[in-house]
Amino acid sequence: MPASVVFPTANPRSTQWCARSLIPILSRRMGSERMKEAARIVGMPWRLAHPKQRDIAKRAVDLAVATTCLVVLLPVYALVALAVLLDSGAPITFAQERVGLRGRPFRMFKFRSMVANAEQETGPVWAATNDARVTRVGAFLRRTHLDELPQFWNVLRGEMSVVGPRPERPIFVAKLDKEIPGFARRCHVKPGITGLAQVRNGYTQSTRAARRKFRYDLHYIRNYCFILDLKIMARTLRVLANDENAR
Repeated sequence: MPASVVFPTANPRSTQWCARSLIPILSRRMGSERMKEAARIVGMPWRLAHPKQRDIAKRAVDLAVATTCLVVLLPVYALVALAVLLDSGAPITFAQERVGLRGRPFRMFKFRSMVANAEQETGPVWAATNDARVTRVGAFLRRTHLDELPQFWNVLRGEMSVVGPRPERPIFVAKLDKEIPGFARRCHVKPGITGLAQVRNGYTQSTRAARRKFRYDLHYIRNYCFILDLKIMARTLRVLANDENAR
């Protein structure tokens, strides 16, 4: 992690690599200011003192969750694939280049929710509310986020994590890094299928929304741990059916 990133401190008596409290999901000090009492506290939280073990544990959870979802949700995958095929034909899935850990590009998989070659005339653009390119089945997939299910394969491949900042396309990363100082720091951890910014701010896509979501991403990067990931996963289940910000 870069030297400019300030980590909040934890109770010195605690050796657990977990967030400060189970509830709420965010602490009152979500900002980047260092706590005044930090200099008086001796020692570091387990998650910061042992980053390698923390990352190994996170990878183990990713593998367990991704494998379970791919197996248990296999009938759902089949139904979604059939629905896409009957509604708008092939291809059923599509792969799009995204920016991953340390800025490395990878191909992220999704069930196709737009017409084929949707960007042939427009070029790379963010999806909008009531986007004319979205198919009938695609609108349902986006509202329920079922179009994201193939990304568990990206998790198995090690390109993504279950929880982390959402991966952006290279063209948007370059654009946002110019408009939002430090935006590329999101790439200091693996991108995720869900994340703190998504459960707190939805899946809206615009420069203004990216600026708000970046604050949550930085908070996650400073504090990510097993318990925080569990809290985000639990909160994700509550917002899956909320189509207010679906794209």
